[in-house]
Amino acid sequence: MIPGEHHGVFDRGPPARIERWLRRSTSRRRAVRRAVDVVLLGWVPLALLAALHGAMGGPGIVVFLSDVAAQARAIAAPLLVLAEAACARRLSEIVAHFVEGGILPEHERPRFAAAIHSTRRLLDSALAEVGVLVVAYGAVGILFASAEPQAHARWARTLFDDELGWTPAGYWNALVSIPLLLVLLFGWLWRLFLWARLLWIVAHLELRLVASHPDRAAGLAFVGQSVRAFVPATVAISLLVAGAVLRDQALHRPTAGQIGLLVAGTVAAQLLLVCGPLASFLAPLLAARRRGIFAYGDLAWRAGVAFDRIWLAPPSRAELRSLDEPDFSATADLYALVSNVYAIRPLPIEGEDLLLLLAGALLPFLPVLLATMPISSLLARFAQILL
Repeated sequence: MIPGEHHGVFDRGPPARIERWLRRSTSRRRAVRRAVDVVLLGWVPLALLAALHGAMGGPGIVVFLSDVAAQARAIAAPLLVLAEAACARRLSEIVAHFVEGGILPEHERPRFAAAIHSTRRLLDSALAEVGVLVVAYGAVGILFASAEPQAHARWARTLFDDELGWTPAGYWNALVSIPLLLVLLFGWLWRLFLWARLLWIVAHLELRLVASHPDRAAGLAFVGQSVRAFVPATVAISLLVAGAVLRDQALHRPTAGQIGLLVAGTVAAQLLLVCGPLASFLAPLLAARRRGIFAYGDLAWRAGVAFDRIWLAPPSRAELRSLDEPDFSATADLYALVSNVYAIRPLPIEGEDLLLLLAGALLPFLPVLLATMPISSLLARFAQILL
């Protein structure tokens, strides 16, 4: 493997090729500039066209700005771009650590290098770029063709003799803003799919796992850092759903049960998408635990027998001052290693990372909760719990 070729594996992917066509750098250092470009292309024209249409007697800028779903999309789109830079860096660091951390044996490095090469090729594929565009515009076509006129925002539609028409802002929304957002979303899904594929390949290599490792994941806990990498993207996706729910609340008044089901489904789907790829290491971790239980368990048993024979067999010499003897400390250290083996987790995920992901997925739904249950009702419920 060429030194360093496993670095920056995920610093690409749709819509990177489009950005290069537009002569925009895909460097992480230009992430803010690309996020601003997304706002300038996707949101600013909508506001200007809505204001222009309002000056001509139609729904104006106030109606547009009061559309919670549209403003949520305006925040989520650049957030997806900013999240890409942080996520790509962390995923690439995880990939590099398989080699730099000594987990990958020398004889498996050619297969690992082949997996990295194919991942780079698929991420930077022109076919994937075109496919994302086609799917995005196809999804927009299906959504707009199947939706009822009332489902479209007031600032985006006009009705003449019950015939649905579009305002200038509505055309821009359908042809540019929503497809741009979907391209970013589908680009994330493509990156997540290739991340899962790469982990699946790596998990089937012969890894150098240490059952007694203090991370209680046989040395693979670093892979769980990918959960944190995807938190900003989950915030953006939840923000999109929360904005749609808030607008739906104003129009149709869905029940609390319907809202709760949608929120739970959104959060559960994101947890599955982000944590699911780590299940590739389930079999290696269980195998490492099984081997460790036999190997370290046997060693602990023999050490315990020897310890008992020396210190506890009659006539017993064990006293409080005996705890300072090397035998005691060595046995305690061995038993600590054995406890690490028995505590190996089936997935390399830390509880803190999982809670952070859950918080990121739930946080955008806080306004939905407040709209569904006013603060006075929440305080009353809280008082009932305490009193």
